[in-house]
Amino acid sequence: MSLDEVERPADAEQRFGETEVSETDTSYVFEDQFIRAVVAPTGSFTLMSIENKTDNTVRIDWNQGVFVGPDGSSQTLVHGEMRRMDIGREVSPTVIGPRAAVEKIVSGDEEVDGAEKMPTTRVAQNSESQEVKKSLRENAESLVGKSFEILMPFKIEGTINEYIFRIGINEASLETVQ
Repeated sequence: MSLDEVERPADAEQRFGETEVSETDTSYVFEDQFIRAVVAPTGSFTLMSIENKTDNTVRIDWNQGVFVGPDGSSQTLVHGEMRRMDIGREVSPTVIGPRAAVEKIVSGDEEVDGAEKMPTTRVAQNSESQEVKKSLRENAESLVGKSFEILMPFKIEGTINEYIFRIGINEASLETVQ
């Protein structure tokens, strides 16, 4: 997978300054004058490290976040500490202190139980019929060339700024695990 684009508010150039997107062996790094986001997409979730580059707090408003699946479905943005029963309920924002960082695993609510909708699907050895494995493989392969989006609203210096991380799906696989 690859980080294809990061969209920011319309007046972003004036307010946020220059941006930079770079690539490491396992992740992508987006940076502007307010945040530095390391994005490491996997088959069924995305690991994100968000660094606050300001002298003020930054808040991630999970209630306004959105995950848009490769099929275009709009889903609740879920992060690692959320329990299945809390999806759809009011969630406290994550506060990132000045010059501090947090790491979050994020996905859409459908991906919590529906890994077959993402490009890497893991199945237990001998637990699925060949027909089911074939169907899962075909589903994963049908995602190649598509993308998913993570819309994260950051409250920075009193203003909510929506960053949209668009992640392209370059290949798909079906892994058998023991």
